[in-house]
Amino acid sequence: MINRDKVRLMTALARYKSRNEEIFNINKYFDYDYIIWHLMQSALRYTVGMLLIFTMIILLDADIIFYNVNLSGIMGALRGYVIIYLVGLILYMMLSAYIYSRKYKKAQRGMLYFNSMLKRLAKRFHYNE
Repeated sequence: MINRDKVRLMTALARYKSRNEEIFNINKYFDYDYIIWHLMQSALRYTVGMLLIFTMIILLDADIIFYNVNLSGIMGALRGYVIIYLVGLILYMMLSAYIYSRKYKKAQRGMLYFNSMLKRLAKRFHYNE
């Protein structure tokens, strides 16, 4: 005979799993691996974005750069761009590490909830036997 409580619990488990697929994908990694992987992706994205921005700045000021060619001025500008890049990268990496560590902790809490529901379902199956 069908037990309605078991059916409701199994339906709730299936609904939770389908709505929170990201939790199950995140929990394939250890916390350190997950955070480092996303930090590397963030650093790559930031670098590409900054290269595009610096390229646009250089192209917009190309006439000034080519008419006033002096090595000390170019080196000073490059030094300024490198400092801006490094400071921005450090801030962006700190923000990314914070966001992805919170995301991992949230996924861990979600998995604890899912596992507690599975234990409750297992107790109900063993209760009737």
